[in-house]
Amino acid sequence: MSEQVLKAAFDHFINWSTKRQQFEALLDPNVQWVEADPELGPRTYQGKPDVMAHLDEIKEHVASASLVSVDQKAQGWQVRDNMQVHGHDLHCCISDIDFDGELIKRVVHCRGHDQMGPGPCG
Repeated sequence: MSEQVLKAAFDHFINWSTKRQQFEALLDPNVQWVEADPELGPRTYQGKPDVMAHLDEIKEHVASASLVSVDQKAQGWQVRDNMQVHGHDLHCCISDIDFDGELIKRVVHCRGHDQMGPGPCG
């Protein structure tokens, strides 16, 4: 079920103007978002309002984003996506996501780029 939640969350992010509320519904009230992407300004956001305000800001800066993979790991989930921030090159973001039940509890966004370099995910 978590894999479907993550795929839905990504779809909601891509269609932010019409699906922002659906994205918010997938978040735990005390969600933590650790922004690790240097292009977006590393910082930690705590709680739904803070995280949603950060995502509103991200959406303004993202030129394109596409989901590449969702994989279950020993502790949580890992998502790879190709993302391009305005004025920067397309890069592969690796993010770690933890759940509390079926709600997203913690996100470490873009904690690293693909091992093949900063280019898009294969």
